[in-house]
Amino acid sequence: MEKFGLAAVFLLLSTCSSGREKTLEIKLTIKHNGQTVTNPAHVTLSAGTHVASVSVIQHKFEIPAEISRAKSWRLSLLIKDSQIEIGNLSPRDLSYENWILHFADRRYSEELAYAIPRGAHIYSSCVLVLDSEHIDPGVVLFQNDCRSKVKDSLRR
Repeated sequence: MEKFGLAAVFLLLSTCSSGREKTLEIKLTIKHNGQTVTNPAHVTLSAGTHVASVSVIQHKFEIPAEISRAKSWRLSLLIKDSQIEIGNLSPRDLSYENWILHFADRRYSEELAYAIPRGAHIYSSCVLVLDSEHIDPGVVLFQNDCRSKVKDSLRR
């Protein structure tokens, strides 16, 4: 009878631990005109009807399981006087734990020039650089129309 009790406890513990998913954490750095700026207090992640507001603590935020399993999802944040929305992100992008979000008023730095399409509207665009200690090379994502000016009355 005692063996049965120990086996049941072991089975219960192993079931509980295997049901947990590893938490994905992203380190976020934001650069405006090449200068690092303060991260927002939170970012919003959305996929389909699921929306999550996630705290940014010490430059890092966690990815909820609903987002990590979605085929496509969106990152939204308010920084300075800009609302930034990066769409069409995928689970593959979560393989990279270090993200640098670049946005500029007139031009991007020389190191990003290769990623900017000719004729791009710089003020409304963003460049998201995904990097990892475990994967080489990283990924550079350019998006048009990801940035819009926020009116003072709409800022939180």
